[in-house]
Amino acid sequence: YYSRAERDSLNIRHLQSELMVAALSCGLRPQYNATVKRFEAELVDRGHDLKELFRRTFGSSSERELDRFVTALANRSSTSSLSRGANYCSESAQLFAEILALPVATLAVFWDGRADIDRKLLPAPIESAAAPRN
Repeated sequence: YYSRAERDSLNIRHLQSELMVAALSCGLRPQYNATVKRFEAELVDRGHDLKELFRRTFGSSSERELDRFVTALANRSSTSSLSRGANYCSESAQLFAEILALPVATLAVFWDGRADIDRKLLPAPIESAAAPRN
């Protein structure tokens, strides 16, 4: 279905949403900023891959569809944080600690087994996308 690069780009965007919600909800902005700085090259590369996936899938409406996807991920991350209760912030701090201990350029590998993206949020794989959606 998705190529490895496409899967990595979707997973990294999911991770970014999770980390942004944790940073804002738990006062973990310094950890978020350190993560973005440490993994900047990987985040930028995966961001380009994600834009390309949406461009090929949705054509002229790719920016709008990407915005919808990112918003849906953020909303899901926020809802999930509320349902996780009192341990959410300590779990998020631990996640940042684990990530900041990783070697550079290994975020995608780290998050691949942990990503839990609702399939309904994903764009149709390229193979099944008959034509760009408007």
